Amino acid sequence: MSVQTQGIIAHILVSFFWGIAAPIVKMALNQGLAPFTFVFLRMILALFILFPFFITRVAKTKIERADVSKIILIGILGIALNIGLYFAGLNLTSVTDASVLVATTSIFTTLAAIFFLKEKVNRLTMIGIGLSFTGTVVIIIQPVLENGLFKLENILGNFLILLAVLAWVGYTIVNKEVGQKYDSLVLTYIPFGIGAIVFFPLASGDVLNPVFYSSLTPFLIFAILFETVFATIFTYFLFIWGLRFISATTA
Repeated sequence: MSVQTQGIIAHILVSFFWGIAAPIVKMALNQGLAPFTFVFLRMILALFILFPFFITRVAKTKIERADVSKIILIGILGIALNIGLYFAGLNLTSVTDASVLVATTSIFTTLAAIFFLKEKVNRLTMIGIGLSFTGTVVIIIQPVLENGLFKLENILGNFLILLAVLAWVGYTIVNKEVGQKYDSLVLTYIPFGIGAIVFFPLASGDVLNPVFYSSLTPFLIFAILFETVFATIFTYFLFIWGLRFISATTA
């Protein structure tokens, strides 16, 4: 099996687990788990689980000074903005709308890869991008078309999901630039740390309150653990690792 095929399989698994994660996140939010608290718990648990592996890898990794700002940017784009905006948006819109909008990631990634990475695409691909972009606009304004101008909650949620998608595109492009240089686990762990720092002030009201933990239902505990292991550790590592072997457009 070629390394390119392995990279494609890795990204298929990423899409599979993120597809499963969306309804689980929505149900957890509907049960009262605050979006930013949910994100913080994902990050902090992932940091604890990965710490023993990170220590052994980071000792062998020398990060160039010029790349420090890029790795910080990866954390801001891929964790703080992408996950934060996605959770906030999913709290306001439907899983269906969110899934359709997330599916447009490939459109914007292709456009970004053309402009920033100088990757080549054919005319048919460009036509597909145009059609998909039209569908994206319809999805975003769908709540207005169906419910009138006074039903703005869903359209705000859709807009936040779209911003999350754009943040992920930036994350992909920057990762493509530095991913060949450094260990995939290091590029996974450091952004998780940045995300935990960013979301702690927003989640502190819950996570520092002992009553919060006693209020967690079995499903909420399952959702937090599932998101931590499968939709955070597993998927982010596979995404970064797979991106080494395929183009940003394919990703």
